[in-house]
Amino acid sequence: MRYLILFIALLSSGCAIFQVDDGSLEHSMAAAIERGDYRQAHDYYSQMSEQARRKKSVRNQSARLHRELESIREKTQKESRNAIAIGDWKKAIDLYRKHEYLIEIDKEFEKNYREFNARHGAASKQLQTQLLVVTAKYLVEATRLQRDNVRVSPYSSTYKWQLWELEREAKGIADELIAGGELAIKENDISTARKLIPLAHQLGKSTKTATLTRKLEDLIKPISNYVDDLMQKANHYYSDERYEEALALWDEILEFDPNNQDIQAQRQRTITVLDSLKRIEHENERRQ
Repeated sequence: MRYLILFIALLSSGCAIFQVDDGSLEHSMAAAIERGDYRQAHDYYSQMSEQARRKKSVRNQSARLHRELESIREKTQKESRNAIAIGDWKKAIDLYRKHEYLIEIDKEFEKNYREFNARHGAASKQLQTQLLVVTAKYLVEATRLQRDNVRVSPYSSTYKWQLWELEREAKGIADELIAGGELAIKENDISTARKLIPLAHQLGKSTKTATLTRKLEDLIKPISNYVDDLMQKANHYYSDERYEEALALWDEILEFDPNNQDIQAQRQRTITVLDSLKRIEHENERRQ
């Protein structure tokens, strides 16, 4: 009990035995930077007094730390963009995960990480939409053919059961298309709405699909402004070396204006760049 009271007294008096002096923190910070432990270096700097941070030697160490963080940030951003350009999302994700700890100490890295996650989410959403569309198109055709089978062989219980299975699956996909179409209209995502709503109507006409079709028609009226915005974004992505995103937008514009030769040329130019990047990546992999 006597030792416990003494311990509490020492704590309450701010005894110096539990404090680390600024000189030790500066030395530890420099050592952490040397071994590449930038998070620890940042922690040491955070513990220093304001007076110590004003020292020239500490300011030099702080500047060095920021340069190292900037180098990592720029390298991660560049390499992840190159990986995305050739469709290697795993590599891009791993690059950011490797330095995920920097989010807490580097605001710019945090911003880049948020932008990367947004791009990844958009790419994932786009692929899910494409998968849904492919499935829906298959079911439209498969259901039509199976109905013909039943008409040709009206006493085949197997054909009837297969048609029932297809129609049941088609209803589930139609519900997903309707939900996706409603969300697309709410977000003014005309391209996605144009893909989903007509397919939902083909799989199963209903009041919902009819209502969504009318809403889609109202959205398409001012389409020229929308296409102009897409073209600006596509050019911006291309200039920013975000070639896959630019290609996706060129494809989207061609859905509205399939005979536009300028857009077709832009699309082909983007594909050429992507192919070149893939060849470079493969050559680098062979050399390693």
